[in-house]
Amino acid sequence: MRSKILLRLYAQRWQIETMFKAFKSAGFNCEATHITNDLRLDTLMQILSIAFCLAYQTGEIIVLDKPIVIKKHGYRQNSIFRVGLDTLVNILYNISTQLVRWIQLLSLIFQYPKMIML
Repeated sequence: MRSKILLRLYAQRWQIETMFKAFKSAGFNCEATHITNDLRLDTLMQILSIAFCLAYQTGEIIVLDKPIVIKKHGYRQNSIFRVGLDTLVNILYNISTQLVRWIQLLSLIFQYPKMIML
């Protein structure tokens, strides 16, 4: 019983670690901002947290339809976060032609928690 609790806690900690990796080097590159003002840094962290959740959930939805390629060394080609971030960036860069896809994706994201509970 205790080992299951510890494993669950470690899994939660690992999710936080992957979020910080995304903040630093795997997509958002927030260290490049050189922000030192506490209020601005706090605001940036809040915005990045929301963006991370949106990108991660987008990646989870995309991976349901198109699984991530596993390389020869056994690791995934891209993380779920990276798949989601790349999808969102592509949609935003091509917003005029991708508007319908964007609306469909948003509707899936807001339905996604309900799908898990079923």
